[in-house]
Amino acid sequence: MPNSNVSQQCVIIVGAGSMFDDAITQLLRERTDLLISHTIFSDEVAFLNVIKRDQPNLILMCESGSLDTRQVIDSISIDPIVIALCIFVIRLSNPVIDVYERPTLNEGKISYRQRSITASTANDFISILRESVR
Repeated sequence: MPNSNVSQQCVIIVGAGSMFDDAITQLLRERTDLLISHTIFSDEVAFLNVIKRDQPNLILMCESGSLDTRQVIDSISIDPIVIALCIFVIRLSNPVIDVYERPTLNEGKISYRQRSITASTANDFISILRESVR
């Protein structure tokens, strides 16, 4: 999706194709003015191509049993295209959002500062997300 409005912030939602991914995508499309795209993770190369094409401000990963977000983050972190990105990891069973931000390049690998934020409601989640894509 080309970024026709430079001021509009883009978020890529990536998951395993679950109802959880779909619900988060629908929630953000209905309740924010963010440009939202949703992709089902198949492999690192395809995912990096989506990142290159969409040029998001933030990646939102919906962790499920079949999507190991830590492994995905580790595998894409060697690509310079992710250097300016903030990555959120959310889970259906847990209100804690893991945030990977402020990447640095160390010995050819990108390392993120990780922190956790709790979102008790959908409104909390949307507020946290909006603050992060500014």
